[in-house]
Amino acid sequence: MTILPIGDHAATLTLSAADLCGTSPEALSLQETLRLTRQALSTAGMHLPGPLELDAYPDGEGLLLLVRSAPPCQPRPLPVRACRRGRVRRKST
Repeated sequence: MTILPIGDHAATLTLSAADLCGTSPEALSLQETLRLTRQALSTAGMHLPGPLELDAYPDGEGLLLLVRSAPPCQPRPLPVRACRRGRVRRKST
């Protein structure tokens, strides 16, 4: 197993056939893949907060996983607009 961090919110995992415990990469369910991913990241001492997005690329020898975590969203401040001064124009009736 090889783990390469990419910044603070992503990593790549390369899992060999031995890491998959005899299961073929195509037969892994989402839950099994997520369990293996969380286990590998905790073994490496990495913690990706929030929900994970997984991209899996199976091949004959194993599985390449791209793991991304969505960072917590910060609310954007409302833009401050200058007040208009002057006369209010109304439509003529």
